[in-house]
Amino acid sequence: MNILPQSLIHHLTRIKSDHRPLLLVTAPDLNIPKGRPFRFLVGWTMHNKFKNFVKDKWEFKGNMSDSLHNFTNSVKNWNRDVYGFLGNRKRKLMRSLKNTHKILELSNSTYLANKEREIRDELENVLEHEDLLWRQKARCDWLQFGDQNTNFFHSRTIKRRKFNRITSLQIDNGDWCSDQEKLQNKEVEFFERLYSEVPTNLRNLLKNGFPCIEPSETTFLEAAISNEEIKKALFDMAPLKAPGSDGFHALQWDILGTDVCRWVKSVFEGNPIEPELNNTLIVLIPKKRSPEDFSHFRPISLCSVLYKLVMKVIANRFKVIFPKLISQEQAGFIAGRNIFDNIIIAQEVIHSMRCNRKGRKWMAVKLDLEKAYDRVSWDFINASLIAAEIPLFLRNVIMSAISSSTMQVLWNGVPTQKFKPNRGIRQGCPLSPYLFVLCMEWLGHFIHSGKEVGIWDPIRLSRSGPPVSHLFFADDLVIFCKAQIDQAHFLESIISLFCEISGHKISVKKSNIFFSKNTEDETRNQIRQLFGFQEVQNLGKYLGVPLLHDKVTKNTLSFIVDKIRRKLHSWDARKLSFA
Repeated sequence: MNILPQSLIHHLTRIKSDHRPLLLVTAPDLNIPKGRPFRFLVGWTMHNKFKNFVKDKWEFKGNMSDSLHNFTNSVKNWNRDVYGFLGNRKRKLMRSLKNTHKILELSNSTYLANKEREIRDELENVLEHEDLLWRQKARCDWLQFGDQNTNFFHSRTIKRRKFNRITSLQIDNGDWCSDQEKLQNKEVEFFERLYSEVPTNLRNLLKNGFPCIEPSETTFLEAAISNEEIKKALFDMAPLKAPGSDGFHALQWDILGTDVCRWVKSVFEGNPIEPELNNTLIVLIPKKRSPEDFSHFRPISLCSVLYKLVMKVIANRFKVIFPKLISQEQAGFIAGRNIFDNIIIAQEVIHSMRCNRKGRKWMAVKLDLEKAYDRVSWDFINASLIAAEIPLFLRNVIMSAISSSTMQVLWNGVPTQKFKPNRGIRQGCPLSPYLFVLCMEWLGHFIHSGKEVGIWDPIRLSRSGPPVSHLFFADDLVIFCKAQIDQAHFLESIISLFCEISGHKISVKKSNIFFSKNTEDETRNQIRQLFGFQEVQNLGKYLGVPLLHDKVTKNTLSFIVDKIRRKLHSWDARKLSFA
């Protein structure tokens, strides 16, 4: 893989033999055009001339997009003429060091000794920059400490690129296609359909009882945006995680900070975010090792840093008020709530249902939302913000940013043509998790309304214990109620209502029902037919942890050991130092 990282194997058609011939292509021609987006290299910030270069070239006249465009053009020239290609610099210094060593073997010149020291220091500096470059490309954020290990990062980069590279997929009627231009066009069509607007009906949106913020929280949200707040939001973001195309980096704050604060404040005063800064690059992450069609990829949005900065300022304010606004059953992205709380409660409920052989019959419904972030309606988001009484100026900023966005798919690293979405929120935007849990609160609100009027009967783990009706972690949904046909009809009605107003769609194939052992077969059949979900004897994993339905054995969590073992035995792990 190191020698031929682009190699591909094609399984040819079998003719007479029982075996299919294999065709190894060592250098496939993917016909990918040039035009990769701009990338900020963290090594630039360590160059002794970069800071002065930024001071000389940065100029802000009110339009942030134009300023960044001019600056990035200058950076590209500086990178070519001053910073240089690290590989060439390293080879040149290695030759100089080798020649100097040869001469020093024949002479004790003080000048040559000093020259050798200068070359060695410069070479060490280049090696440090090279390590930073490959560390950045490897996206290996978990490795925070250790010696320089360019070889490991280089291997990780090659492996990641090979895993993410798309060479062929099934398109119309299941036919395999390897024509890159045709695949790009089909991919754009796929995402245009995915983000196209689906009619929703907000007339049935009953706002009575929906949680809203208190007057003191309104005052907090309406407070003027400060420079310190903007700076904190910027430095809270991981500087190299999901980088956008604008090239802004937090380490240049002392030079650009005043202009950035002025621009951010202008956005909150009503000025729209420039189209170039509100353009999103969609990177396709395979959900499995050998994806077969476009649905087997997870779209991650690479938003510009300055767009994310505006959204992060709002997200930091929402972070303070959401623990009171969002019900306790939702544990995703809410400060002070822990994922393990949901896991433990779910496990206790399943244990109680498994041991229940008489008395009340219960069922647990595990729901799966298709493309949960991508399908949510913009009108529904706006209605949710209004219902929660979020201040008007924040609503305007949020909805303007969402509705004016454009997207480009990064196809093997190269952006495709732009298209405009009409629904969905971007995975990669700091505000998206808060908007999503606010929208999901409606489903919990409908369940709570049913409990209040006596239609919904949640499960209790003990006589004096609190009722447990549902557990949410973002879009991971588990709902508990009596295994009765009237309860099932009510659940089906609120799920249908939620999908009608939000634009969401339930994946019938991935949703499951689990019944307590004392539930009659007739009741099970009626409920299965109503939902169309599959009945299971084991709900599998919830939030990555298996829900135990039987006694714990050594195989219960063996998948964790197997996963670690596979990583340790992988070819790139051999390059790690375990000392």
